[in-house]
Amino acid sequence: MTLAQEVNGYRFAGLKHRRPRPRHLEKAVEKVERAAEGLEVPNDLENFDYLVAFSELRSGQASRRQVKRLAAGGLSQIEEMKDGKAVLGSLLAAVDAFGRGLLKSLLIGYLMAQKPDSWALTQVRRFLLDRKAALPLIWRNRVTEYALLSSDVGLHCSQKILDAEAFDATLFASESGLKGVKGAGGVGYKVFQALSKSLSTKHDGNRLGRYLEFVTMDSNIRFRSHLGDYAAALLAPYLSTAPSDENRARIEDFLVNNFGDPRINPVAWRVVTAEYVDVLKRWLAKASLELLLNVVSASNDTKQWEQRFKFWGHYFDQGLITDAWVALGPAASIEADRLVRAGELSSAADFGLLFGDGVQPDHSVIMFRLGDFTITEWTHSGKVRIYDLRNEKTPRFYQRSYNTLAIRNDKTCDLALVHHLSWRERLSGYINFELGLSAPKGIKQVNQKRTCTRCRQNLHVQCFANEDANRCSRCGGGSSYG
Repeated sequence: MTLAQEVNGYRFAGLKHRRPRPRHLEKAVEKVERAAEGLEVPNDLENFDYLVAFSELRSGQASRRQVKRLAAGGLSQIEEMKDGKAVLGSLLAAVDAFGRGLLKSLLIGYLMAQKPDSWALTQVRRFLLDRKAALPLIWRNRVTEYALLSSDVGLHCSQKILDAEAFDATLFASESGLKGVKGAGGVGYKVFQALSKSLSTKHDGNRLGRYLEFVTMDSNIRFRSHLGDYAAALLAPYLSTAPSDENRARIEDFLVNNFGDPRINPVAWRVVTAEYVDVLKRWLAKASLELLLNVVSASNDTKQWEQRFKFWGHYFDQGLITDAWVALGPAASIEADRLVRAGELSSAADFGLLFGDGVQPDHSVIMFRLGDFTITEWTHSGKVRIYDLRNEKTPRFYQRSYNTLAIRNDKTCDLALVHHLSWRERLSGYINFELGLSAPKGIKQVNQKRTCTRCRQNLHVQCFANEDANRCSRCGGGSSYG
């Protein structure tokens, strides 16, 4: 068969294909663009020679590659230049000259820059808005859907996150384009800041959960250096109200695990408003009391501690205690570690250890500040001891270890009370006399007063009840008359 015969006999109809519909083409383009997202940020930005590139830009000799890198990673540097306005003008002109292919790099550079409302980034934002139609389809849709080039992008995105029927942080990052380093720049921070501001008013519904999901990335969190924003978002709603136990535990764990315990690491928390820190410290104080309850309950030896827990819980529940710390005996500390591993105790739980003669393995002590008093209370046998603010022998909070003999020394405290008979009535009366605080419900406080013959102070009768009977605990001498 000749070539002509073969050609004449060929069925050219088999080569015909219908032209794809425009929407099908758009979907194919979107798919390719999403697959290429990992390549959107040039991987040599850190090692790129910006000085040479800016020099070439100023002389009008910058290559397309140099302009692309400057657009993606050089915007923040332009803000600091004396001739920054001229340099930015040259960069934008070069982006136009090299065509629409560099608009995406400029948009990514805008998202990654730290100050989206600076003079330079404001000009870049306007430039991109004027050329929005020339952006790749997927980025054009993102700019529209998520207001990426709006000065109100933070408010817009935070409302989408909080008001949507369902929220998935990974999906949000992917669909908005605020993923990886693109979500760690100034635009991403504006979203985080707006979310934090919104959360600082209330935590109803699923708002808290969505916030924590948004800020958590694998084993890290967004904008770790902005503890002030986190503190306002998570603690401000509880300045005058109490959270649910579930919310309190979630917030405690998040803040302590990511930023440290403010009682132990106060330096890290210096940037936070004091009233917010006090909220967290009150919660952690209550957590210390609950830690002790859980550990003692696990030992099935709770007769003495249950009564003491209920008595002191009255003051903890009113938010009157902002500092508290637990020191556990050897067996009790092992039990506490087991409870944390089992998930029965907050992972934020922390404590010190007891050592020295006279400590039973399962015995523990809690110390806490109530008004001008530091109080130590034992889980089992042992006195309650009170130290005045001016007492230089007061045990220090948040130590990793405590000598049992030192914190059981009656001669260093201002008041030592044995848990016999009417100890709650006498102790609540003393606290009421000294601090003006009411007694727990159902307890009739003893408010008898005596005057010291030496210092002439009118004191609660309990001030004369230490080991040296009828000796004033304030001046160390004298006696009382009623």
